[in-house]
Amino acid sequence: MRASISEEASGGQIVIESGLGARTGGDISISAGEGGVSGGAVSMLSGTSSGAVGMSGAMSIGSNDAESSGSVSITSGGALEGMSGQLEIQTGNAESSSGSVLIGSGDSEVGDGSNVEISAGRSVTASGGSMIAKAGSGAEGGDVQIQSGFGSSGSGGDIRIRADTGSEGSFGGNVLVAAGEGGGKATLQGGSLSELRVGDNGAVEVVGGSGIESDGGMARVSGGSSMTGVTGQVVAESSDGSSTGSVLIRTGKASSGSSGSVNIESGGSQSDAGEIAIGAGTSDGGMGGLITVQGGDSEAGNAEGGMVNLMAGSSSSAAGGRMLLRSGDGSTSGGSLELMSGTCLLYTSPSPRD
Repeated sequence: MRASISEEASGGQIVIESGLGARTGGDISISAGEGGVSGGAVSMLSGTSSGAVGMSGAMSIGSNDAESSGSVSITSGGALEGMSGQLEIQTGNAESSSGSVLIGSGDSEVGDGSNVEISAGRSVTASGGSMIAKAGSGAEGGDVQIQSGFGSSGSGGDIRIRADTGSEGSFGGNVLVAAGEGGGKATLQGGSLSELRVGDNGAVEVVGGSGIESDGGMARVSGGSSMTGVTGQVVAESSDGSSTGSVLIRTGKASSGSSGSVNIESGGSQSDAGEIAIGAGTSDGGMGGLITVQGGDSEAGNAEGGMVNLMAGSSSSAAGGRMLLRSGDGSTSGGSLELMSGTCLLYTSPSPRD
């Protein structure tokens, strides 16, 4: 079947149309022939262009408009023993810019917008299929951007990247976020806010997994390793501003057992071990910052308050470490050095010291 040729205007059209039905319109079925080794192929191509700057014809596959439109399904056939056929959606190569691939669901005037779901295949006895979203390579690699929808009257949409659970007795999947080799940077950043609002504005939370009958998961932040140089630093700080935020390091509250410890220590070394420096901020117009080291209070009837233990390091072959308590220098006088014990808040008369 072939339409007529025109050397001056458009070529003739071919229209294949089924019949009108009172209830259901007629179907159109195009099928290639059966073969003993391979079935026949079905090829649908738009027309080419012989002009110097011409464009080949477009191809449109879709259901027609109606009160409720029909679905469009593109699938490869099932396989009884071997592998099922591959489904490939790809634009053509180009000397300048190649065409884009756009996959999107329709807009909605009243209801929720439709979902776009991409899922890999399942397997009964082997591993499920992988899903790979990868940008193109080039002189500079392409970007991969995952962005939720804009909220015109409410909040913007969430983005959730989550590994699934495993079978009973197995671990759930891992989640790895890593920058590329060559010093790429990985950044987790909360959203910015341009208006005054009470609450946590654009917070970033790193939380270990919860445990029902086992311990909760660890949250660990560590600097990068190095084979020959210095390993990477770990910096926990609030940002600069007119008034800066606090930095809080603490363990959680225990409902029945003991609460966790907070340990700040430098690593061991074959040479000199690293120092630990705790210092308050310098002030250009007021008092310098205060440093308070305090043991925990006790509200139990017969338990003592927490002890504060300051102790220099020991040595197995030389003198132990020194301990130095010193007040600050001053232009008029040096600071005072005071040692005092606490007061007794509850006693009977006469005083136990009498």
